[in-house]
Amino acid sequence: MERVTSLNNIAFKLKNWFENRIRSVDGNKEFYETADLGWVQNLETQCAIIQAELHDLIQRQSIPDWQSISDDPSVRIGQDWKTFVLFLYGEKMGNNCATCPKTTAIIESIPIIKTAWFSILEAGREIPPHYGPYNGVLRYHLGLYVPKPEKCGIEVGESIRHWEEGKSLLFDDTHLHWAWNRSDKRRIILFVDVVRPLPFPYNWMNRLVIQMGKSMPFVQNLKKKLDD
Repeated sequence: MERVTSLNNIAFKLKNWFENRIRSVDGNKEFYETADLGWVQNLETQCAIIQAELHDLIQRQSIPDWQSISDDPSVRIGQDWKTFVLFLYGEKMGNNCATCPKTTAIIESIPIIKTAWFSILEAGREIPPHYGPYNGVLRYHLGLYVPKPEKCGIEVGESIRHWEEGKSLLFDDTHLHWAWNRSDKRRIILFVDVVRPLPFPYNWMNRLVIQMGKSMPFVQNLKKKLDD
């Protein structure tokens, strides 16, 4: 047990060191422009397909809340935030993907996507401030159902953005961030983590760190609950 704890501490220190190296070569911005990114255009173009499959999904079955499937201590808000996980650290969640074959095919056509799920924030609810785990990935949101854009937003660091249906947001979630839905209907987005583009040799090192992330207890526990 002590050896495992020691190894985890070493891995945590290495991750922190590498995150600082990433900031030194790629900056520390909060939000990133998406207009020239082909994979973003691909997702936006096929948004209607994803929306239709999502509509069928929520008509057929209930969606679990994040708290019931995750050990994440930073976001414990019960039924306020629900998630339907399709990919986790590059691994396909078979049963869920079978339920959404068209969305799955779209995601599989973009190899830099490592994690993807539908994120549902209920009406009048907030996701509290928290930090993402690792800056070697960037967080991407595609608006699927946004009842009132002016009432549905996210603050990353000191920058605020609002979702729009069929439009994208790309940001570094290792900045403190929180989200809100002040409308009277649920807000739904496609929530994605993509590999951060880095120059050699940082890109190679980043792929290694992401691969190692699969073995983290948090990820393994989440996967086990999804498989149950």
